[in-house]
Amino acid sequence: MQVIQGAILSVGLLFTIVVGSSTSTETYVAEPAPVVEVNPCDVSVEACIIKYFPEDSRIAIAVFKAESSLNPNNIGYNCRYEYFNENTQATSTKITSCKVADRAKAVSKDYGIAQINDQHSKTPEEFLDLETNLRKARELYDERKRRTGEGWKCWYAYTDGLYKKYL
Repeated sequence: MQVIQGAILSVGLLFTIVVGSSTSTETYVAEPAPVVEVNPCDVSVEACIIKYFPEDSRIAIAVFKAESSLNPNNIGYNCRYEYFNENTQATSTKITSCKVADRAKAVSKDYGIAQINDQHSKTPEEFLDLETNLRKARELYDERKRRTGEGWKCWYAYTDGLYKKYL
């Protein structure tokens, strides 16, 4: 008969080993496991959003899903289109997402998960990095909230209500 039992002690491991009719008790001192700090952004996109928007993460995830489908490599193209308004009988201009065929005519681009507009950097491709993008998103959110009381109004998906389907 062979019985092996183990217990974890605060300073080590205690094992009782019974082989046949003899019993032996030994204590093995184990080195403590190193504490490894994990960056939430290395775990998932959602975890990274929670890191930067902990107090409003549910809204943040919904807004960014609506903006980019949570794709950190998403690039949105913005074009200027003219529309004829039947009510006013006047032509007006609106900047909105480009049709695929019009992307070369884009007046600006939005980058990354939070779709940060290229006006916010001389090298907007930096916003394809998840953490750089969310740091800038947080900065824009805080600035808008300080000025108007509503930080999410920086994002069309929020102001237009598109985010609500992801709640």
